[in-house]
Amino acid sequence: MPICPDRPRPFTCAICGQHRDYRWPGPVQTWPVEPVCRWCEQTFGSVVPAPGTFRDRRLLSVFSALAEALHTEAAHQHYRRHYGTA
Repeated sequence: MPICPDRPRPFTCAICGQHRDYRWPGPVQTWPVEPVCRWCEQTFGSVVPAPGTFRDRRLLSVFSALAEALHTEAAHQHYRRHYGTA
């Protein structure tokens, strides 16, 4: 039985679109939860749990980040239609 769990699989973030390949992922508590990378989770998510909290709080943070990203993109589309682009 291995001492450390397997590192997270590489994936493409649903918000920023960058391919995330974690060679040195750090503590297990800070590993990304697919489909959102850790940076987008902390930037867009309104629920920012401390490291080591339960996984359900991390999932709430991921859902919050996805909802905020959708809201931001909808606002960009709405105001771009009314005011044009810079």
